[in-house]
Amino acid sequence: MSVVLTAEQQEYQLVLHQFLERQWPQNAVFDAVDGKGARAEVWQRLVTELDVAGLAIPEEYGGLGLSQIDVTLAAEELGAVLYCGPWFGTVALGVNALLLAADRAAAQRYLPAIARGERTATLAFADVQTRGAAATPVRAKPDGEIWRLSGVKDHVVDGATAELLLVVAETSAGPSLFAVEDTVPDTVTRRPLEALDPTRPLARVTFTSTPAMCVGQPGSFDLQAVLDLASVSATAEVVGGAAACIRTTVAHVLTRQQFGRPIGSFQAVKHRLADMQLRLEASRSALRYLAQAIDSEPDSVPLLAAVAFDTASAAYFRTAADTIQLHGGIGFTWEHVAHLHFKRAKSLQILLGASAQRRRRIADAVLGTIA
Repeated sequence: MSVVLTAEQQEYQLVLHQFLERQWPQNAVFDAVDGKGARAEVWQRLVTELDVAGLAIPEEYGGLGLSQIDVTLAAEELGAVLYCGPWFGTVALGVNALLLAADRAAAQRYLPAIARGERTATLAFADVQTRGAAATPVRAKPDGEIWRLSGVKDHVVDGATAELLLVVAETSAGPSLFAVEDTVPDTVTRRPLEALDPTRPLARVTFTSTPAMCVGQPGSFDLQAVLDLASVSATAEVVGGAAACIRTTVAHVLTRQQFGRPIGSFQAVKHRLADMQLRLEASRSALRYLAQAIDSEPDSVPLLAAVAFDTASAAYFRTAADTIQLHGGIGFTWEHVAHLHFKRAKSLQILLGASAQRRRRIADAVLGTIA
């Protein structure tokens, strides 16, 4: 399968790249990490001027109705600059959950506001789990025309700030999706977590008889399908992050002098850089194949999503580690961006599920289910 970007797609990616260079420089990342916020005005401009929230939202709901390939172009650029705003929670998780729930009323209620930048969202899917014990799910019970949720969700992306919480909860019919709006703050407790990756805010969210609206039919929500779609954006983020690491490292080794010559002239350094580039190209190829398969080969998406994300996330982690080492002493300092790429790489590896789970899915698909 050959994936060639159109002139319009290339132009969009270039415009977004230039916008982020101006509006999200490296000091913006450190401001967000230091607790000064993620520059809300940048998110508003990303949405209103560059339509990043509405790329995959159908036109009938106020979006552009474009393909997942277009979404990956935005995700690559946002991943390259370690963007800390509500992109991933809103677009990769929230929008995909609403679209796959196949509930026209809910889509009409929420998607236009998301496309206009008037509402942020996220998907709360991870249950609290203690070592050696089974996860404890959030449970939903009907209460007249509404439902009430009780329980705790962990590691919720943008969980402390999202204006719409889409919650996976257990019902008598099975796993279901529920919408909790920010108009019921008294029954929702949001506690920010000190996460490994300071560029991606996580929170623990507690629901106490929280009123909610069921999205789709009770028992019909397919969480894995949503995570597969979200992994397209996640894979694009890691590809963008790895590319940024390589650019930063090449610039450093061409100027850093040792023994009277640039360290980039040494064969050992050249080989490391070549390996980094090979991993990037393999990751980007897997990403493009996956993004195109969303429309052309939907039955193969679960396997391709696992392969692409596992390949690319492992490559990003290795490349980020090499970036730190090839920068020498400064690569280990807090003031350098290398450690933030390393932390983003590791956190993304586990955000949508453990690597072992993805590899088990790959083995089952290729070799048949293993007992």
